[in-house]
Amino acid sequence: MFKFDSCKVLVTCCNLMGGLYEISFDEQTYHIKKVLEANCRGIAKYADNYVLVANSSEILLLDSNYQTIKNYKTEEILDLHGVAVRDEKAYIVESRRNAVGVYRLPDLVKIEEIKMSQEDYDVNHLNDICIDKESIYVSMFSGSDEWRKSSAYFGLIKEYSLLNLSYVNTVFCDLKHPHSVITKDERILYCNSADFEVMENGNTIFQGLGYTRGLAVNNDFIYIGQSESRNIEVSRQNRLNISLDCGVNVFNAREKVSKFITLPSKEVYAILVK
Repeated sequence: MFKFDSCKVLVTCCNLMGGLYEISFDEQTYHIKKVLEANCRGIAKYADNYVLVANSSEILLLDSNYQTIKNYKTEEILDLHGVAVRDEKAYIVESRRNAVGVYRLPDLVKIEEIKMSQEDYDVNHLNDICIDKESIYVSMFSGSDEWRKSSAYFGLIKEYSLLNLSYVNTVFCDLKHPHSVITKDERILYCNSADFEVMENGNTIFQGLGYTRGLAVNNDFIYIGQSESRNIEVSRQNRLNISLDCGVNVFNAREKVSKFITLPSKEVYAILVK
């Protein structure tokens, strides 16, 4: 019998039927509650609160009961995606400008930015970000060529210095739509989304049945988001089966068994253990 880890997990869902869900687990059961209706993307813990990206151009500061304390709407549509918090600052991916904006907390004032390329439009499709010690890790669909114009996959995860906001190294390359980069105990985990995988330090540790995006680790468990595939014709060329369900794979990495939890949305974006 599958046993869950007793905890609460937040799941953001984007685009059609989007929202923020709280899933409460005990050993044998779970309870799903939708706590916010919005097109939700990145989410990060900030003290007892949460920084949430919503509707492509809004940044929300939520309290522990998911009530809005502060909200900021960007003057232009920046196609905001992932978020990480460090030292009273929120680092938020601005995909449309190939940049990471640095916003002061708790007032959400933009104070700085990291430019990933000189172009001022979506060339690389930056999406997610995490901070570990003095390093910033950013996942993106392409390192140089405009990602929408290429039929090949050249996804990357790059490392930048938190100290001077400069490029350090390309950590992983030749990925297929990488998302949800996180670190845990000297490990770097991320979704290789178009291959329906989760990878750890370059090795596949989970193979799903749908587009993987959204990732969190707690004890022996890995929580992996699954979205409906947007391009079924391409996705099924090398597969015998593709799931059309949206939800979360709860994967016991030690036992190598998983349980799938369906959500009434279309696309998972991010997962956070409370």
